[in-house]
Amino acid sequence: MINTSLKYKQAVYVGKGTNVWNNVHISDLVKLYDLVYIHATSVRDGKSPRPKKFENFYLGSVGEYAWGDIAKHLGPLLHREGLTNTPEARSITADEMNSPAVATNSRSLAERSRSLGWRPAAKDVYNTLQEDLDAVLGSPK
Repeated sequence: MINTSLKYKQAVYVGKGTNVWNNVHISDLVKLYDLVYIHATSVRDGKSPRPKKFENFYLGSVGEYAWGDIAKHLGPLLHREGLTNTPEARSITADEMNSPAVATNSRSLAERSRSLGWRPAAKDVYNTLQEDLDAVLGSPK
C-alpha cells in the first residue's frame, strides 16, 4: 500500500476501502510462537493431552482495521514527508493496486492462542504506520 501510494503520490485504497483485515505486531507474534513451541513439546513429552485434528492451529490476531482507514491515516504521514501532493486518501481499482491482497478480507480470532496465555501488548497497526513508512523508505527515525 505504501509503495502504491508513493507511485500515485497520494494515499490510496481499493474500492470503498471497507475490506477488513486483522493484524498482529511481530513482537507479539514471536511471543506466540514461543508459547506454541512450549505447548507442542509438552504434548510430545506426554505432559499435555494431544489436541484434536484441527486444534493445532494457533492464530496471531489482535485487532481489525479497514484498508480505507489505514490509507486515511497514512495520507498525512506521506504528505508531512513531502511524498504526496495531498494528505487525503483516494480510491483506486483493484487492478491499479500493486498488491491484490489489500482488496480482500482476512479475519480470524486468536482464542486458542489466548488459551495458551498469549497476551499481545505491542502498539496497534495505526501506531506503527510511521515505522512501516520509515522501513519502506529505508530511513528509520
